[in-house]
Amino acid sequence: MIQALIDYNRDMNRVFGTCVRIQGTARHLGDSNLEIELLARNGVAEAARLPEGKGRSLLVLAEVLSELPDQIRPDVDNIESLCERLARNTADCSNVVRLYYQLVSSLLKTASQLGEPTDGATRRTKEHLQSQSYLSGGDLEGLESFLSTKDTIATRSRSSSMLNERCRENLGRIGDRLSESEHILCEVFDRIRSILTFGRTARYLAQNIAIEAAAIGPDGANFTNLSRTIHDVVDQLEKNLSALRQSADKGEGLLESLRRRVAA
Repeated sequence: MIQALIDYNRDMNRVFGTCVRIQGTARHLGDSNLEIELLARNGVAEAARLPEGKGRSLLVLAEVLSELPDQIRPDVDNIESLCERLARNTADCSNVVRLYYQLVSSLLKTASQLGEPTDGATRRTKEHLQSQSYLSGGDLEGLESFLSTKDTIATRSRSSSMLNERCRENLGRIGDRLSESEHILCEVFDRIRSILTFGRTARYLAQNIAIEAAAIGPDGANFTNLSRTIHDVVDQLEKNLSALRQSADKGEGLLESLRRRVAA
């Protein structure tokens, strides 16, 4: 029982570590978003200075590009806030697991003192109870049943019953927190997809800027450089998104494993 709950809490802490990594990567996404916005604004200013007739297409492309960061900023900011919620959830869940461990340990200690030491059936039942993971309601039922049939002291029996009820409440709370965490992580995946679409759109606009820049000759040199720089920024953005997705996938796997082990 001890090792099962220790392992469970260790995996819970791994989810917390995943949250921290996602938050760190999300901040890099914000940096890339701001960089694209500044580059696009510079492009708008450069296009406005071109001779009439040459910069119209570039001006329109740069203006569209400059508007994209504002549209995606809520998703970037939302990833950080979602991860803060996920981290709080995970920390709370870890605290509940520790409390649950203490409660179950107390009940098992009481169970070890009940029954005749020479009774082979009782001894085997105690050994069985000690070997359970207590990550399911069924395990608690077995312990509760043993305590209710073997404990003849009314005060101690009532105390055990109250502890059992608290165990059930905590086990249910763990399950609720895990379900909520999975829902939060689904929202993170939605934001990742939105930001990935933003990156593809920015890259497409940068390609069109390069085409228009080539068409106007030497006057388009700055825009060729602008297009190249935006491509570099989007490359970094997609690299960060890939790292974020890997961390989120890992968190999803851990949460799924934790939830499967809890059958309240």
